[in-house]
Amino acid sequence: MARKLMKINKKITQIFVAASILLISMDANAVLHRFTLFTSAPKITEANVMGSPSVAGDYLMFSANISKTQGGSSIGYFVGEQIEVLAKEVDHPEIRIASFSFMFTSKDQIYVQGANFYVSDKNPGLIVGSPVYRIVCGGTGKYLGARGEVVSTRLLDGSYKHVFRLMR
Repeated sequence: MARKLMKINKKITQIFVAASILLISMDANAVLHRFTLFTSAPKITEANVMGSPSVAGDYLMFSANISKTQGGSSIGYFVGEQIEVLAKEVDHPEIRIASFSFMFTSKDQIYVQGANFYVSDKNPGLIVGSPVYRIVCGGTGKYLGARGEVVSTRLLDGSYKHVFRLMR
């Protein structure tokens, strides 16, 4: 009888472990909300520390309109900043850290951060057609507690496509 109870206990434990693993992996990969936004070509203000060429510490501020379709009506503002942390040299591209918000209203916002490579200080934007991944690290209003990622791609006209994958 004791042997039978041990087998049953072992089976129950295996079931709980398997269920726990399944629930954890489902939660970690659960995309609750996936959507795409577009931003117009941003207006950029540069603050170079030492003039040209660019050096670590150079600063960019930018803003653009947000729309649901490329070239569509504005539904909010895209505002942010970048700081150069590693200047472009022969053996590596420039690295910048960016922080920005997608502001739909003063209450409903998505906040994004990330570091990325930039190959030319003559072109302050990303490489056309090359996707860049950044972290969605928060939000306000209907985006309260948002987390996930946004994949941004620069388009030929200088505008950007942003594909969001928000998690729990």
